[in-house]
Amino acid sequence: MESAISSLTIKKLIEEIKPKIEDKYLSKIQQLENNLYRIRFSPGSTDLLIEPGKRLNITKYRLKAPKEETQASMVLRKHLENTKLKEIKQKGFDRVVEMTFTNGKKLIAELFSEGNLILTDQDKKIIYAHRRGTWKHRKIIKNEEYKYPPSETQNPQELTLKRFKELLESSEDKKIVVNLAVDLGLGGKLAEHICKQAEIDKDEKELTDEEKKKIHKQIEQTLEKEIKPVKQENQINPFPLKAKIDQEYESLNQAIDENYTKKEEETTKSKELQKLEKRLEHQKQSIKQFKEKIEQNKEKGDLIYKNYDKVAKAVELFKKGKKEKLEELGIKVKNGKIKLNLED
Repeated sequence: MESAISSLTIKKLIEEIKPKIEDKYLSKIQQLENNLYRIRFSPGSTDLLIEPGKRLNITKYRLKAPKEETQASMVLRKHLENTKLKEIKQKGFDRVVEMTFTNGKKLIAELFSEGNLILTDQDKKIIYAHRRGTWKHRKIIKNEEYKYPPSETQNPQELTLKRFKELLESSEDKKIVVNLAVDLGLGGKLAEHICKQAEIDKDEKELTDEEKKKIHKQIEQTLEKEIKPVKQENQINPFPLKAKIDQEYESLNQAIDENYTKKEEETTKSKELQKLEKRLEHQKQSIKQFKEKIEQNKEKGDLIYKNYDKVAKAVELFKKGKKEKLEELGIKVKNGKIKLNLED
């Protein structure tokens, strides 16, 4: 199973898929599996997949839908079918994606931890939640007002140099790489990349004003960097970081689709293939048994043909009820049946 996509990947991915689905009608919505939803936008039949806690992407693969529609699908379809997607956006720099439709309702995909998919009305009251429950800071329950999960990070997209300096000064003896990875939500690999590009020791705890400026400038440049999607160490990155490049892609969406959906399709095909192989083996066994019975019956038929006169005589006597005569000929009668030894 692939890991969840990062905040920066979500930011860049939304930029890619916006023009492909915004201002289009939601023509179908399905729950393909317990943790996978497909939304079809028309015109164009563009399929958007949402896997709470993991990813969101447009797919080229036609995944098999369940034979019976789930309760979740029916609820979502009732409220969103034939409405137009007005806007799709990332919530700050969090792993939360919000889709707003022309009827005022919102579909919110939480792509962190175990994840969630939540439908709210125009007043942000919850209509449907993939995962319901009560947490310290919020309740995800029908008719409750939806509240975003509390953000523990500073949005690096809105980070001024002044605010960045204040953040570093208020941190408790943290390494600069930890400040970037945790406090700004950039993740370890990207934090190390920024330090290297700024030529700053990632383990440094006290930075000069000049070093702080260099790091801040590098953060800005990184967030606006040209997309060159790659797979490194089993993770999709919007551009190469310090690691071996396993695969390059034309777009982030393609990278995610190939590494999540394709595997999903291959797993489904593998399961179907196993079922077919099992069925084929069963059919082979049945055919073998039929052939054995045919061969046995053929042998019996040949014996009857060779001993036709004896068989005919036995049947005639049996019909006439001449049991004694049959016994004289060595033919046994048991339970209303005659038992006849035939010579090959």
